[in-house]
Amino acid sequence: RAWKKTALQAVSEDPLLKKTLGRYLAYYLFQYFLRAYETYSFRRQVALGLCHMNMILLLAVAKEDTDGITEETLADTIAVYNRRAFFNDDIQDQMYRIFENGYRK
Repeated sequence: RAWKKTALQAVSEDPLLKKTLGRYLAYYLFQYFLRAYETYSFRRQVALGLCHMNMILLLAVAKEDTDGITEETLADTIAVYNRRAFFNDDIQDQMYRIFENGYRK
């Protein structure tokens, strides 16, 4: 609940963040559109795009400083995330399972 409240507040208060997250999701869907044919699941690609977008949101909010979220912060966050955490199929499979079934310990 706390994350949902924080995320919604951050997006509603920061038009740059809202615009960037929307564009990131569009970028993801364009970039990985053909994977929908490989995996036979457009729904999976959309779900993974939403998961990745939420990770960008989480990292951007966590990295936010007193001046708010800047273009530089978002660019750095997206670049580092895409370079280091994005292309791990095991993590993506786990993200999708959690998306589908919810998180269970």
